[in-house]
Amino acid sequence: MKNTRRKKTELAAKKQYALDSTLWTGDNVIVANAIQFGVQNLQMNAKRVVYLGLSKIELARPGSAGMTANGWEVNLHASDFGNIFNIHESNVYELMELGVRQLLKKIVEFEYIDTKTNQVIGVAIPWVSAATYIKNTGTIKLAFNNHLTPYITRMAAKSGGYTIQKIKQSGGIRSVRGWRLFDILTTQRDTGILKITVPDLMHALEVKKKDDEGTVDYYEFKRKILIPAINDITENARISIDFEEMKIGRKIVSLDFKFRDLIIQSTDTNRNEMTVISSEKYSSEEDYAEKLAESRADTARIANMLNEQRQLAARRNNADDSENHPPENVSNDDSFDDYDDIPFDNPDPLFEYRTQRSLA
Repeated sequence: MKNTRRKKTELAAKKQYALDSTLWTGDNVIVANAIQFGVQNLQMNAKRVVYLGLSKIELARPGSAGMTANGWEVNLHASDFGNIFNIHESNVYELMELGVRQLLKKIVEFEYIDTKTNQVIGVAIPWVSAATYIKNTGTIKLAFNNHLTPYITRMAAKSGGYTIQKIKQSGGIRSVRGWRLFDILTTQRDTGILKITVPDLMHALEVKKKDDEGTVDYYEFKRKILIPAINDITENARISIDFEEMKIGRKIVSLDFKFRDLIIQSTDTNRNEMTVISSEKYSSEEDYAEKLAESRADTARIANMLNEQRQLAARRNNADDSENHPPENVSNDDSFDDYDDIPFDNPDPLFEYRTQRSLA
């Protein structure tokens, strides 16, 4: 019993260290791992509303969040919504209200293993029970479903553990699939390694089945969903991601991800390296130098990858201008759309302005 408790304490410390080692500050979002691997059924603005609301819960500041007999209630302000998600003030309340209206119709579905009975428990719960719009104040009061309480606080340790995100980090991601992949990766933030089967990954990313056999072509999934999601996370949440495809015969059956938070900002690189890296404990100057070199290599590699992606996008745009038909072997169906009203190629249709985001 003591060894089990000690291991749990060490694991929690590793997760917290991994989070504290980044440049990101601000409020925590706590979500059960089971929800992260489940089906969230959220469009982009609905997900923003949910995670902004969850970020209010842990500290429960007066006037911001509180526990009631019906569950957690939080106050969402248009100014917070705009600042965290980089939305211009002319659109912010409209998008927040849209997210709430979408959210009122959504149910989260997930499974976990009961530690007492060792049985798999399936759960389906509406995200929220009510929303109140306070006119002319830019404020919406949101009531999370009371049955969600064990899964959106540290109580989730009893149902398979929980993930901690910084809302300012995940809030920079621009697509639903990018954010969902980020959710899944951060369940393993303490190790930086995630091994997942292709069907489980597609399930978590909520990819629609394409044919009568219920299958999706992996290479189309990789091109249209996985790679753009990785690029989104790398550019907007500052995480370096690599993955290896594991095969049985000729079929790719699972993916091994390796990832890490980039511990430096792209601007004023040397100053940020010194500020962040020197705050960690190193056994020798050689260890410090090695860590610094890794950080510089990461920054250069990510910059090259993003530049290649931009060049590829430019070539595709030029090809689209010269042809009126899609490239060969690319499907025109909507199996890879984010959701019914948000196509994958434009995951945030009402987003028209982008402001300079801050990590502080």
